[in-house]
Amino acid sequence: MDLSTLKTHIKTKTFEPVYIFTGPEVGVMDIYIKQMAKAQDAVVTRLDGIDDLAKKMHKGAMLKNRSVYILRDCKEFIQDNDFALKITQKNTLSGASLILIYTS
Repeated sequence: MDLSTLKTHIKTKTFEPVYIFTGPEVGVMDIYIKQMAKAQDAVVTRLDGIDDLAKKMHKGAMLKNRSVYILRDCKEFIQDNDFALKITQKNTLSGASLILIYTS
């Protein structure tokens, strides 16, 4: 996905369940994350790792609150294809977005 598509998602308030941001420009990423959260009337929640994400999914917390979840430089997510596939299903992330940030 390119930046213009992301801007369109923010403007139209239609979001994908998972986004992947890459590169060293973390400050710019934070600006877009805040805009996404504002457009969704959601809170930004930074997660410590894949275990934290799994706990939120298990508790159903992702379905109760409108949230934008952030996982930064999470190598476990890339390595666990079954888990990655499970959470990218739209019904799993209903009402929430997950943003994976990889700075390198």
